[in-house]
Amino acid sequence: MPGWVIAVIVVVVIVLLIGALLVPRMRARQAEMARERNLRAQREQVSQQHTAEAERRTREAEIAEQKARLAAAEAERSRADAELHRTRADLASQGLADDELPGRSGDAGGATLHSGSAQRADARNADLADERAAAEDERAAEGEGYDRGGYGDRTDGNGYDDRAAGERRLPDR
Repeated sequence: MPGWVIAVIVVVVIVLLIGALLVPRMRARQAEMARERNLRAQREQVSQQHTAEAERRTREAEIAEQKARLAAAEAERSRADAELHRTRADLASQGLADDELPGRSGDAGGATLHSGSAQRADARNADLADERAAAEDERAAEGEGYDRGGYGDRTDGNGYDDRAAGERRLPDR
């Protein structure tokens, strides 16, 4: 055999040996890369699930906070209404609200008798109403974006300011 045929055979055998040694390593490397891709995909999926759960719980917490603020506002309103009634009771017991008694609204004698003290009582009621309105405005400013559900509205929807009448009504539900 000529020498060049032997050289070709030796080269082919060397290439086959190198290929036989490198193919398993290349397959192992490809398998490792596939495992890493799968692991990254699983991590991303778990991360998305946790993020979605965190967002859901955050929304639930915000709703609970809104409900708590609403309940606190309703309790504050109840306290304010109770204070208003206490004030009216005090005025009535002191004889400063005789004009509100049944059958006494047109009585000129009773109205002139206590007109000075009635004016002081009206001023005091106006001051209390102003203080409550200022407190409501502060609460509204503190709770930006908070929907009070109409409990702090100052008009009845027709532009009538029901605070001026001294009564506050709950909106119909």
